[in-house]
Amino acid sequence: MADTEVSSVVSDFIGFLNASPTAFHAVDDAKTRLQKVGYEQVVEREDWKLEAGKRYFLTRNHSTIVAFAIGKKWSSIKSLLKMVWLKRRQTNQDIMHSCYSCKHVIPNQV
Repeated sequence: MADTEVSSVVSDFIGFLNASPTAFHAVDDAKTRLQKVGYEQVVEREDWKLEAGKRYFLTRNHSTIVAFAIGKKWSSIKSLLKMVWLKRRQTNQDIMHSCYSCKHVIPNQV
């Protein structure tokens, strides 16, 4: 990454931190960011009409947000979507979670 790209990412992250003094603010900001890049909101307690190749998110109590993407080869007939809370060591994905008024960035464990 070029220095200007790093600076932009860092500035964006600091803006996120400053705009998110609570979990409620963090979820609201994350929701806006996800919608800007094409994620669609689904309601947890309603039937979902998921489509292959699309990205979705849901919120709970305005303090939790879960985002996920459906693979382009996904088929609702052949597949069963399971949402599983993975422990940090069970995934190679970068994870961020918000605890009340402090943020924790967990680096990618390769």
